[in-house]
Amino acid sequence: MDIVSKLPHSFYVDNCVTGVSDMQEIGSFANKAREIMSNGCFNLRGWKSNAKKEYISKCEGDTNVLGLTWNLDKDTLKCIVNNAILEKPTEMTKRTILSAVQGIFDPLGILTAATLLSKIWLQETWKLKLSWDTVPYHLDCAINGLKKLCCFKMWKSPDIVK
Repeated sequence: MDIVSKLPHSFYVDNCVTGVSDMQEIGSFANKAREIMSNGCFNLRGWKSNAKKEYISKCEGDTNVLGLTWNLDKDTLKCIVNNAILEKPTEMTKRTILSAVQGIFDPLGILTAATLLSKIWLQETWKLKLSWDTVPYHLDCAINGLKKLCCFKMWKSPDIVK
């Protein structure tokens, strides 16, 4: 893919996140991307990759990208799920469901299949016009399903690139 057409689809807020086909393409992509962005007075810096190159500022260990942890050594992404609210023996209410659902930061949509039902259940509480601290009995089975999200303390991707 041409770098000029690839760049607009590679930015997420202030992060340029993209991939290249091979090691030789890394250098040409970085140089051309810097050149293109400098024409608009943008300074691309802080390059991170799982390939060792002279202009790469970090090429091993963990680094953050889009709120996720990228392990450069294993080339995996980790999504940390804060679901302490679900581990407490507390009555599930609209408030606790919202807290649990919103405690999952998943900007790439990796966990969507696992979190979709809990979002639908939350939507149901709004449709029923429930107060913040009540949940009707017929949502109890949904709440038990929501508690299964506790198994997502950390999700780790398989190798991103082989």
